[in-house]
Amino acid sequence: MLGTFLKKQILLMVRNRQEIIVLLIMPFVLISILGFALGNLLNRGEIDLNAKLAVVHHGDEEEDLAKIKKETAEWQMPAEQQRAMEEALRAMAPLSLLKKEVFPPLESEGLLKVEYISGDEAEKRKKDFAAILEIPEHFTYDLLHYFLFEEGEKPKLSLTVREGNEISSQMIEDILLQVEKQYAIFRAIGKTGGEGAPLQLTDAPMEGSFETVSKSEPINAFTYYTAGMGVMFALYIASNMASYALREKRSNVFHRIMLADVKRGAYLFGIFASGAMLAFIQIMILFGLSFFVYKVKWPDLASFFLVSAFLSLAVGSISVLLTSVNYKLNSENASNLFSSIIVSIFAFLGGSYFPVSQISETLQNLGSYTPNGAAFSGYLKILQGYGISEISPSLLALGIFTAIIFCIGIFLFPGRRNEA
Repeated sequence: MLGTFLKKQILLMVRNRQEIIVLLIMPFVLISILGFALGNLLNRGEIDLNAKLAVVHHGDEEEDLAKIKKETAEWQMPAEQQRAMEEALRAMAPLSLLKKEVFPPLESEGLLKVEYISGDEAEKRKKDFAAILEIPEHFTYDLLHYFLFEEGEKPKLSLTVREGNEISSQMIEDILLQVEKQYAIFRAIGKTGGEGAPLQLTDAPMEGSFETVSKSEPINAFTYYTAGMGVMFALYIASNMASYALREKRSNVFHRIMLADVKRGAYLFGIFASGAMLAFIQIMILFGLSFFVYKVKWPDLASFFLVSAFLSLAVGSISVLLTSVNYKLNSENASNLFSSIIVSIFAFLGGSYFPVSQISETLQNLGSYTPNGAAFSGYLKILQGYGISEISPSLLALGIFTAIIFCIGIFLFPGRRNEA
């Protein structure tokens, strides 16, 4: 039965291109942007930049998306493929990508402060900002149309930088340059249908390092963000598993499984094992590719596999808990809340964006009890050359977390009389 569960979940995810983008491609986008944009700055210790950026959008992105969706609807694709196309277009919308994925980590680190203002206000306050980014009218439509139809000239953004803020301006320019390169990746993926996409994200040198608290060798910025984004995006597996499980209930697949004399405990264990296996596969793919793309090497593979396995089990337990809450509420609110808010909070506390110890030791201690924070700490110690004894606290924290969350999930799962 376990093999059937795992095969089913893998097939469901492979068929959903949007989830492949989120779980496998987006981590590399963020690693590339953060690593290249911040590497040299972090190496020089210039962490407290607080660069101010004004964003002026002269159009309406929703109108642009509606227009391009209307054009793609004329292709007469199957409904499922059309929905996948619309999701992919929304994921590529430039303003939304900047506001939701690119700028928030930098703002959390205190490296960037972004204000979204009008053109008139930007003209009056231009001395207040290190740079002003202007997004022309219909830019989203022109960009997506260019990528889809390869017609006309590629639209351009306007970035005005202020003299006297060379470091801040250079950082902002680097960020936008990396975003532009990631769109080339998206375009290549679209041409190949998600298969055979290039792995080399950019030809720029991979430089920059974080200063660590210990006396061991400093960790390269790309190594830091590879581990940080890896543990963060592993958590999204849990919300996806819970959402799929609720859809099974609504489509009566769950009831047919129960009629086949499968115990509820066995069903939940299947959710747990499938979530853990998928998380482990995702981690192996991300870190495996990072070896070729970012040259991230693990000095102790046994310890690396051990931490990865414990993190995967923690993800499996979260899958059980979210599934139980979704079943109890008969909605996807729990998994949606987890993926949209809780994962970001865990990522912040766990240090995925930057070493949270720079802000507060209390926050650092809280982060060590999150699954991603404990795994991240273990990964960093391995990368610094520590052995199994030094990572044992991380393994213990992950083990306790897994046991507690799994038991709560089993307890909350509704019985036959409580099903909606």
